[in-house]
Amino acid sequence: MDPFFKDYYNRLSELHHDLAETVAGLPVEALDWTPGPDTNSLSVLITHTAGSERYWIGEVAGEDPANRLR
Repeated sequence: MDPFFKDYYNRLSELHHDLAETVAGLPVEALDWTPGPDTNSLSVLITHTAGSERYWIGEVAGEDPANRLR
């Protein structure tokens, strides 16, 4: 595998592990909690992270449209 892509994959894997470790064992209420009215919950931030990855890897790099309706 090309060193760039190997490093990229390893970094994404590390970030996924860190996210999973951060939320492991938290109750659903904690995942949905927001610190203020104009802020996002952990659930929203994790969903956004996954969507961003899908966009950059799938649509931009892979030229595979998600056909996502927002």
